[in-house]
Amino acid sequence: MPNDDALKFERTAGLVAPSSVEQIVRSAIERKDAFSLIRCGDGESVVLGYPEFVHDTRFMGWMRNFFGPHADRPEVFRSLREWLEWAVSCADVVGTFREQIGDIERARQAALGLGALRVLTDDQKVEINGIEWRLLDHLTRPLILEQCLRTTSNIHIKMEESGLLKSIAAEADRLNVITGNDIKEKLEAAFPTTRIVQYRVPTEYKFEPVRDSWNDAEPHFPDVFNRIMDLIEQGDFEGVTFVGAGPCGKIYASAIKKAGGIALDIGSIMDVWAGRDTRSFMRTIRPGTFASGVQADARPPARSSHGDLPDPSRLGRGQRARY
Repeated sequence: MPNDDALKFERTAGLVAPSSVEQIVRSAIERKDAFSLIRCGDGESVVLGYPEFVHDTRFMGWMRNFFGPHADRPEVFRSLREWLEWAVSCADVVGTFREQIGDIERARQAALGLGALRVLTDDQKVEINGIEWRLLDHLTRPLILEQCLRTTSNIHIKMEESGLLKSIAAEADRLNVITGNDIKEKLEAAFPTTRIVQYRVPTEYKFEPVRDSWNDAEPHFPDVFNRIMDLIEQGDFEGVTFVGAGPCGKIYASAIKKAGGIALDIGSIMDVWAGRDTRSFMRTIRPGTFASGVQADARPPARSSHGDLPDPSRLGRGQRARY
């Protein structure tokens, strides 16, 4: 029986096709224009939606998955939302989800109610995650400037499969990477004529296989974040920068643009390059940069109940959240 009380979703209008975005990226690189492309996903929805749409329990679960035991108080991350809003407002291209929510107030009530639960069933995870993804349009649209283009949140996958990222790396004099993965030697071997400059940041805690020394390590936010932002402000990011650093990565990308550089937020594609299985799409992606992607035995550590959320591909078009 259909549920007449189900939350209705509708198609997000005005998304630019990935092929057109790729042309825009190539043009910016050829002209050496200051440029940033960022993608917003469910994690960014949680940061941007807190506290209006996100319960403290849900928010801190996500922050612990991003930052580990360093995430001990929500007030530590108040400025992260402000920084992320700034990053969205500065970007030339913003990736978002293909569907949006019509009844925002009902979505808010549902998200806050589910987010208060410390343990979620599989169905509840799918439901709240569906709301988080589909709130992106509501949360980002007021921030996006008129000249900014919106595209699919999976633009990083499209750019990898098309071979765009490979060609950028091959043609660049210098390629910067901000990443939690040590991929410098692999990139240098694949692109011997390109100077690779790697800036390491902490990985996402939920996918970190070695956590013994995490408490003693420098927190990504705000400590490492502030140091990377200082480096960007100094202007030492000549050429193109690939960024994969969670919600902080969106901010790095727009900061690089403001400093006169070119930054592409390619996120978990760097996990693919490192052979780390952190997303469900990695088993089906057609790698464009390296011959092989994630190996069958590359497994992430166990995930916690918050933030262990389904890939948006599970949230089929028109799927309804039930409550």
